[in-house]
Amino acid sequence: MTAFNNGISVVTGLNHNSDSNDSIEKGVYEKGVIDTFGKWRVQYGKYKDIGEFNNGYARVKLIVENQKGYYDYEGIIDDMGKYKFTIPSKKWKLDYGNDNFHQDIAIIEIYSVDPDTVKLWSPKNRYDYKGAINTKGEIIFSNTDWDELTPFSFNRAFAIIRSTKPPLTRKINYDK
Repeated sequence: MTAFNNGISVVTGLNHNSDSNDSIEKGVYEKGVIDTFGKWRVQYGKYKDIGEFNNGYARVKLIVENQKGYYDYEGIIDDMGKYKFTIPSKKWKLDYGNDNFHQDIAIIEIYSVDPDTVKLWSPKNRYDYKGAINTKGEIIFSNTDWDELTPFSFNRAFAIIRSTKPPLTRKINYDK
């Protein structure tokens, strides 16, 4: 059980076993979300895993068997337990350094190629660039020159462009 944050906690059941490698034994998915009154916001068995909530949103791992061959196995839920969107993993992913929403905007890494075709990921060979999404999972802006993008604060963020000498920093303003 995580500490309560804004009145909710992610709880893990005693039988939770999402990483079963046994082809006979099915995974047991006991991850959920409760509020301070003990009421379920997300009951066990809905998701394989639930990340920590930050600014009202959490990343969830979907149960593969329930996806009917769907390639994308992660999504976002809000603090009421409502499923917001599926992360289209062949198009973009949440930026690992900034994988939370700030002012209802999250930073993403957008693939410029099909990620399954890349044999070796390296800093020399760039296969992605930065962008930002809203809470519906829609890309609201991106630029193939952006190497880094800071989280939004006071309706602005900063993009770093390393392909120039010296690297450039650009201010990005966003007013909803």
